Amino acid sequence: RIIKGLNQSYPDVRVNFLKQTADTVFVEVPDATHLGEEMGDAGASAWYADAVINLTSVNGINFVSFKMDEQSHAGSTIIGRDTYKNWKRS
Repeated sequence: RIIKGLNQSYPDVRVNFLKQTADTVFVEVPDATHLGEEMGDAGASAWYADAVINLTSVNGINFVSFKMDEQSHAGSTIIGRDTYKNWKRS
């Protein structure tokens, strides 16, 4: 449901679930052009934050591994929940 929600919120940045192991969920962005080239640095950062905060809200998930082609503002990476530990809903 979370991935479906991300895909509805960001229709130009499709996310596919790959697998889950221990405390990490693995996802791919098969076409990261919009995320990495058209959303800019701030837009890509906001997308990563939204994805990580939502995906790590699942009990036991502490990390998100993103698989995608390298772009100017986005690329494959692993981001932990603690990266956004001070995030506050505004």
